[in-house]
Amino acid sequence: MIKYITRMLFETIINKIKNINNFSELSEYITSDFLYKKVEEFLKNIGSYKNPKMILASFILKYEIENNLYYPYNDSQKIFNISEEISKLHDSLTNKLPPNELNNIIDNYIKKFKLWKEADKKKIINDLKEDYITLKKRYNNESGSTIRGSILLLLDSYKVKLLKLITEEEFIKIEEECLKNSNPLTLKNFMKESYHNYLTMNLKENNIEVVTINLIELREYILSCTSDKSLLDEMIDVLYIEYLSDEELFKFLYNYCNFLLRITSEPDDVNLINSIKRKLDNNVSLDTEMYKFIPDILNILFDLMDVLIVEKNDY
Repeated sequence: MIKYITRMLFETIINKIKNINNFSELSEYITSDFLYKKVEEFLKNIGSYKNPKMILASFILKYEIENNLYYPYNDSQKIFNISEEISKLHDSLTNKLPPNELNNIIDNYIKKFKLWKEADKKKIINDLKEDYITLKKRYNNESGSTIRGSILLLLDSYKVKLLKLITEEEFIKIEEECLKNSNPLTLKNFMKESYHNYLTMNLKENNIEVVTINLIELREYILSCTSDKSLLDEMIDVLYIEYLSDEELFKFLYNYCNFLLRITSEPDDVNLINSIKRKLDNNVSLDTEMYKFIPDILNILFDLMDVLIVEKNDY
């Protein structure tokens, strides 16, 4: 005669859950050492050595689904529904079934649960990835600093979630995809604007040293635009930076413009360079604070040098 085993343990669990008011209380109950040992003992009595957590987790998932805390993903082929599989398992655990039959039901549930869990994980990762890429695009295109700050916090949150599910290398690939799919012009404009704001802020605080690196780069750019040895020597001598005062900064930029006029004769370039010189003269005569015009001039010069470097080195 086949021995039937009382299922009072799972009837008790189900009845207890009915009186639980929140997920925190449920989680504390389901994950307790006491309950774990009870389920472990039950499984051994029917000849099963499955992990008790696989059974206990089904009660948490069922609670989440029934209370709209979680919307389970079901595979696209609709081979099975995880909610229905959980119900079948719980019905079996509370019925008087022979151990071998109950073992088969538990094994079948665990196999299906693992298939569902893998598919659900992929769906979660794909959703998080799509949301992250969309947010990154919004962040790059957004001009408002307050909104950008909020989006940045969301991006950090999504990054934390993704890194719990994927490796660092996989996340780097997502970042590369964001960069690949971004609008280069928009991204470039964003970077220029950000650095412009950075310069303005530092100049407001009299941190004039921050401009030094820009001047060094500009000097390197213009040196690459000519092969005239005497002109090169002159530029190296004149465009020398030792201590960057307001006066030295104006002088450097003014001399820089004069050198540019000696290496380009394009009418548009000449007009632009002369407009920079006029802007320098006007602001110096008016004793205008540097943060109000220096960042703009540097941006113009860097844009101009991007073009000139290509022109002068285009063989």
